[in-house]
Amino acid sequence: MFVRCSILLALLGAAGLASAQEMPYFITYTHHMEEPGSLEVALNPVFGVPKGGARHFTASSLELEYGVNGWWTSELYLDGQKTGRDSALYTGWRF
Repeated sequence: MFVRCSILLALLGAAGLASAQEMPYFITYTHHMEEPGSLEVALNPVFGVPKGGARHFTASSLELEYGVNGWWTSELYLDGQKTGRDSALYTGWRF
């Protein structure tokens, strides 16, 4: 028991030292979880046309959700962006 608590405290301490864009978080769901062994793929596009002559842009987030078991799912988000008359780029990932 002491070893498990020590490992947990060490992991929490290491997580505090790691730098990240956002703080880690957990999301709880009621019944909207992916079925165990299933993979869900979703694309969430955003199109923008700013006022004042700025270039239009397109951004998207690809969501991959896998049902690990009946009470746990794992998700991976891949983000990208494209500005008009400019190159497209990969902007990051979230797990």
